[in-house]
Order: sequence, then structure tokens, then C-alpha cells
Amino acid sequence: MPEMHTTTAPHGSARRFREGCRSRSACPHSGSERYLTCAEAYTAAAGRADLAALPDTTRLPRGDAPAETVRSEAALVHGTPFGFRRGCAHPLDCPHFDTALPTCLEAQRAYRSGYRRRRADGRIEHGSWRGYVAGCRDEQRCVEIQGGGLSCAEHRRRRRRRLARERGVVERAQLLDAGDCVRAIGRLVREGHSLRALAPRLGVGSSTLSRLLVAADRGDAARATAPTLTRMRAALADLTVEATADSAPAESAPARRGAGAAVLADGRLAG
Repeated sequence: MPEMHTTTAPHGSARRFREGCRSRSACPHSGSERYLTCAEAYTAAAGRADLAALPDTTRLPRGDAPAETVRSEAALVHGTPFGFRRGCAHPLDCPHFDTALPTCLEAQRAYRSGYRRRRADGRIEHGSWRGYVAGCRDEQRCVEIQGGGLSCAEHRRRRRRRLARERGVVERAQLLDAGDCVRAIGRLVREGHSLRALAPRLGVGSSTLSRLLVAADRGDAARATAPTLTRMRAALADLTVEATADSAPAESAPARRGAGAAVLADGRLAG
């Protein structure tokens, strides 16, 4: 089998350009004040004899080239696990290689080693979103919630909502338990009311009512937004009052007829 080619030339050298780093914007040295990009290094080595005499793996300094502003993103990324995930996986490519600072690869290795050690020791930072990521998913078994605090899952939910607000994402409406409304709607359906007739009275669509009833039949939690629950509860209260008012005369009519017949019978007997 042919041996796999391993890149050894750092970014900012002529050889790395020949090995495939052709884009100036994609090169890690794009925007760097210290080193040329691979494309710039290849062009400079081809046009200057003193640079061409150097080994083609030499990282060429920018020198008298116009200085460019270092991107704040690059300054924050390198030397961190995030920089490794962004593509800085080779120690020679990292700008920290010539300094005392850790490279992205070293930072990633230290992070993974510490993560494995914490998982092996069973130490979880309860009461934080990191605890959820580390494996504390059951809210009822979280150590923090047993002490009266917020669970790891709740901390994660709040963090996700905060990050969504910072990005300008509209927060989804919170769903609440609609079990009382589902039971009342079920009674009306058994009495002969159709969902299509009930929907406009309750201020919702018939598909919403059907979804709630199906969820209850399956044993799932029937949930709806707070405004929907407010409309349905008010409408169901009105329907209950109307049903009570309609049923009262129907039930009392036979009693009144029976009472009248008894009076007549008594009258006849008395007569």
C-alpha cells in the first residue's frame, strides 16, 4: 500500500502552497501581521532570490509588506480547543508554535484529558449547564434540585433561551398543561358536540382540539400555550353555564306536569 502523505510544512511557506493551501482568505495567516499566507510566500519566493535560497518549509515573515489588522476572532481562537475544532489541528500551523503559549492541538489534548478524568472520577458540576452536558439529565435525581436549587437541565434551558435572545431568535411560547380543558372537551364530545362546532366557540382551530384529544388518548401530556388555555377555559365556563341553564327547564317540566295532575286528582277526589 502506498504511504499516506503527511503534511510537515507550516502555513506561510512555499511548500505548503504546493501542498494545497492556495486560498489567501482560507489560510490561517490571512490577516496576520507576522507571516505571509502560503500563496504570498510562494509568490515572494518565486520573485526574490534571497527567499528562494531558503528551505521551502521556511515560514516567511511579512517584512515590509503592508500591515493588516489581526482579526479579533483569530486572536481569541488560537491556543484553545475551539481553535482545534476550527481547523488548526497541526502544531506547526498554530501561531503559538513559536511562543510559550499552548497550541490549539495541545489545548485540545489537555481539554480531552481533563474531561475524561472528570468523567472517570464521577465528578459532575451540579447546578450548572455543564452538569447537563456531563450527564446529569434527570431533573428529579439532580443533587442540586434535591437541595432546593435549580437542576442542571433547567440551567441548560435558561442558557439556551439567553443565547437565543442574544442572537435575536424569538423565544418559543412555553406550553402548559391542558388536562382540565381536555377533560371538559371530552365530556362535550360525548354529549354529542362536534369538534368543528366547538372550535369557534373555544377560540381555537379544530385541529388543535383534535391534537389535544389524541395526545390524551395516547397517554401523552396535552399542552397548549397560556393564551390558548385562557380562551378555552373562559369559553368552557360559558358553555357549562349555558348547558346548566338549558337542562334546568327540561328536567323541571315533568315535575310540574306531575304536580298539576296531582292537584287535579285531589280536586276530583275532593269533589
